[in-house]
Amino acid sequence: MLSLFKRFVIIVAIVVAITDIVVFYHIWKDPTILTIPFVAAVIIITIIPIVINLWYWLVFKKSQN
Repeated sequence: MLSLFKRFVIIVAIVVAITDIVVFYHIWKDPTILTIPFVAAVIIITIIPIVINLWYWLVFKKSQN
């Protein structure tokens, strides 16, 4: 079984890869889409899973101690 840290890294890598694929597709399709709200949405979509996984990892680590 994977440790929580390895699981965290894998999930974050998958989310970031999917986000990058979607972003590059939309920028390639329509370069004018690159606006401040679009960039902010990409950053938020990327950061939310990182924060959720980090929070879960920290809470689970505390409960084991």
